[in-house]
Amino acid sequence: MDEPTAYLDPLAEIALYDFIFSISGNRLVFFISHRLGFARKADRIIVVDDGYIKEIGTHTELMAHQNGVYKRMFESQKEWFQ
Repeated sequence: MDEPTAYLDPLAEIALYDFIFSISGNRLVFFISHRLGFARKADRIIVVDDGYIKEIGTHTELMAHQNGVYKRMFESQKEWFQ
């Protein structure tokens, strides 16, 4: 899903993501997004930078990388979702 919530208000966005997670079961679901607040719920995050996979891991694993791409992006957005 590429930015499935681009035109939704924040409450509708959270409701949609929660709904998708609730019905996904054991299915593989891809979310493509520049907004990282909801990425923390993902089992696995794949960071693509300049067309290449740069990092793969959970939110906690990726935040442990001191100079990681994901950590830099998350830190730049964290005030939006804290």
